Amino acid sequence: MVDLSGFKKADLVDACSKVGVNTNTKDTKKSLVEKIEKYIEENGDEGLATIEEILDVEEVEDDDDEEAAEEVTLIEEGEIKEDEDEEFKGPPVDLKAMIVDPILDFTEPYYAQLLDHYDELSLKINEFNEDIRNNLSTIVSLNYLLLIFEVAIFSYTYIPLKSIKSNYSIHPLIKSNLPEYVLDSSIVLPDLTYILNFKVLSVFINWIIYSVAIPLAGSFYLNFTRRTVTFYDDDDEEDFEIPVRIYEYDPFVFNILKVLIFYLISLPSSKLFFTSSFGGFFKVFADQLLIQFGFYKEFTIVLGNLPIIFGLANLVIGIYSQFEEY
Repeated sequence: MVDLSGFKKADLVDACSKVGVNTNTKDTKKSLVEKIEKYIEENGDEGLATIEEILDVEEVEDDDDEEAAEEVTLIEEGEIKEDEDEEFKGPPVDLKAMIVDPILDFTEPYYAQLLDHYDELSLKINEFNEDIRNNLSTIVSLNYLLLIFEVAIFSYTYIPLKSIKSNYSIHPLIKSNLPEYVLDSSIVLPDLTYILNFKVLSVFINWIIYSVAIPLAGSFYLNFTRRTVTFYDDDDEEDFEIPVRIYEYDPFVFNILKVLIFYLISLPSSKLFFTSSFGGFFKVFADQLLIQFGFYKEFTIVLGNLPIIFGLANLVIGIYSQFEEY
């Protein structure tokens, strides 16, 4: 009897096809061996001879040496492993489907929300920047910036910074409720009580008069920002025009008056030349005006030429803005 277990599966399939034994793709090596042995039992010696001729082997005697038996055993084990591998029809482990896809499914909604928030934030930032740009690109805003600059110089010059404990602008009731480490800290705040000082208050009032009130009054009455607006009516054939003012206060006139007043005050010979012609009560009143004027003149010295430089710059921008189309 031929030991069929030592042959490859392909050889057994070939032998079955030549002797007319039906096979299919699901047959294992063990099933093929059983089919060939059944064929040999049905056909006897003739069937055995046919199989031996096809496989081109000789009978394996029982008294083969142990080395040959071991070789056949190793071959048989190897073929069994091959059969087991061939019988495995399932797919390999898909790590992407097991690990990556669930993570993506979990994080995808949060990532989409993050992109939405980013787009919303970018839109708000762009709108905020555009608003700042539009506000700063007007001559009125530049005039406000100049006034804020002058107020900052005034505060730095006349309002000192003091610690919380020695700052009289903080009410004692508030100080009594503050911890000791806050009172003894090096934190400094403006002492606003200095604004009530006669000299400081006089400078501030004079600044309001000469730098704000007079230029505003002049720019209100001498307003050259009038434009003619044309209205088109589809129903009526005639169009009508209405004169309007772009600014309530003309920024061009405002800067002219501001620069001119500051220049006259800053001159070394600036004085109220008409005061010498008065006497009595008017003389006392005129002398008080001169004193207040002198206080303010000291502040103009601190400002230097900066108000004139910024005022002339705003004046040039004001001229340019007169040609702006609306």
